[in-house]
Amino acid sequence: MKSTVTALYYGNPPPCERKPPVPAAETPLGQVKAAREALAATLTPAQKALLEAYDTAQDLWAEEEQRTRFAEGFRMGVRLGAECFGE
Repeated sequence: MKSTVTALYYGNPPPCERKPPVPAAETPLGQVKAAREALAATLTPAQKALLEAYDTAQDLWAEEEQRTRFAEGFRMGVRLGAECFGE
C-alpha cells in the first residue's frame, strides 16, 4: 500500500473521496437504459423506427439548447468582464 503522501503526489483521491464502484444497473442512467431495452423488445419494427426518430429529434433539440445556453452564458461573461475591466 502506498503512503498517503505518495498517493497525494500522484493525484490519487484521499480515502474520504473514494467512492465504491456502483453496478451500472443501479445508476439512474443504467435504469433508463434497461427500461429502454425492455421497451424496445416489445415494439414492432414500425414502432421502433418511430422511437428512433423521436430519440433523434430529442437529441437535436438538446444540442440546440446547449448551444443557446452556452452563447447566453458567454455573452453574460463578456458583459461582466467589460463592466469590471472596461473603460
